[in-house]
Amino acid sequence: MRKLGLGIAFVATALCAPASATNTLTAQQYWSAMGGLKAMEKLNLLTFGNATLHSDVEGKVFVGGNLDGNNAPVAIGNGTKGQAYLHDPIYRSLTVGGNASNVQVNNGIGLSNIQAVVGGNAAGVQINNGSTAASLRVGGNFDAQNFNPNATKTVKYGGTVVNQQAQDTPYETQDTTLHAGGTADLKAAIAGVTSSYQSELTTLSQIMGALTPNATLVSSDTNNIHFNFTADANNGSFAIANITASQLSSGTFNLPNYATSTNGKTLIINVSGASVAFGANEVGNGSLVQQNIIWNFVDATTIAVNTAVYGSILAPKAKITGNSPINGSVVAKIFQSNGEVHLGTFNGSTGFLVAPPPNGGGGTPGVPEPASWMTMLMGFGIIGSLIRSRRRTERLAAA
Repeated sequence: MRKLGLGIAFVATALCAPASATNTLTAQQYWSAMGGLKAMEKLNLLTFGNATLHSDVEGKVFVGGNLDGNNAPVAIGNGTKGQAYLHDPIYRSLTVGGNASNVQVNNGIGLSNIQAVVGGNAAGVQINNGSTAASLRVGGNFDAQNFNPNATKTVKYGGTVVNQQAQDTPYETQDTTLHAGGTADLKAAIAGVTSSYQSELTTLSQIMGALTPNATLVSSDTNNIHFNFTADANNGSFAIANITASQLSSGTFNLPNYATSTNGKTLIINVSGASVAFGANEVGNGSLVQQNIIWNFVDATTIAVNTAVYGSILAPKAKITGNSPINGSVVAKIFQSNGEVHLGTFNGSTGFLVAPPPNGGGGTPGVPEPASWMTMLMGFGIIGSLIRSRRRTERLAAA
């Protein structure tokens, strides 16, 4: 089963008991997890809380709290050569729920338009758009220093503006509906989406953490730490391995050719432990496999990235720090790393998520076409969740 092209984040109103690799998920679990995977396909960095960036992020960024570019400004959206990136206009180049400072949004990923949204105050937020249409929406106050708007690059702000030049007033306009309490309150809308992401991605992490392993880690030779895969894994579209945090602290991981961009399989590595120091060196064809690996940290509250990581990191409870690059999607509670976040984003199989049978019948349905989503969801009894999420999305899109 390949990825589901959902354009809406689905809220998990309750976390049901995770299923094994052979059990069917509830409808609530399935749609919530698929919404989380969709976000990991499109967003290079997603945090529920604050993010402090000392280095660039090559793809799109969603920060539920404050974003601090650390006086750089740091760049996002630079793109990179040789890494596939799945475009979707619903996912903006930059979304910040709180205040944003010292960040430059670029268009190295080839978007037809650039959108950035800040729920709080914005200072030192720049957009390098060339001839591409670009817009910035700010719920709070806006510092116009170095924004340099024009006919193709505009900003609307809900509060007040400083450092505005007279010639820029046609392109920098106040819209009080965007302010807190307004009819298009950006901060409240982003907070709702952040809550949805947190539910979805926590559900996804728990589901993956409960899957039955079909691969084992061989670490007897610290210079050749590798995985052995069962026949079930080799014949299927995914592999699950459970390891401990201590097994990531040192040695040399030889990344397998099991899950690659050519075969579309997924390798999920569940890492147990509350405190993780990612110190093991990863060797092999990282550029080939990184979009098909998920390092899932179900329990971790702190992760120190002390070596280059190949693959996406899913750590919904964790604060991530460190100095080394991460090559893949990153999901965290808080992100304060000095290392760059590189593309590409997750692009593997979703076969480890077993969909509920339609209408209580037997078998596992294929991925529905977009026109059938509403009918399917009504049958599952979670239409209210969809409507609430759609309203949040529409409020953001209208801003």
